[in-house]
Amino acid sequence: MSHVHKNLNYFTRPTLDEFELQELGESLQEAMRSKRPITLTVYKIGEVTGVIEKMDAVTRKIHLQTESQGLFRLPFLEIWGADDPGE
Repeated sequence: MSHVHKNLNYFTRPTLDEFELQELGESLQEAMRSKRPITLTVYKIGEVTGVIEKMDAVTRKIHLQTESQGLFRLPFLEIWGADDPGE
């Protein structure tokens, strides 16, 4: 019997196809433009809710300002979900 980690998702970064990446990018752009809070699902972190202050094309990071945890600089490729927390 092989040894398998129970929380495999923590170690396995998800891959999004081109359509999913484009859709995610559009959601992030809209959230930044509207200054509305967004909940991001991030590799090895989980869910983080805040307002996108900046999308840095040079570093390819999203700057997310949270109410309680300060500023996160999240690599775009480590974000695999974006949801409106008001829904």
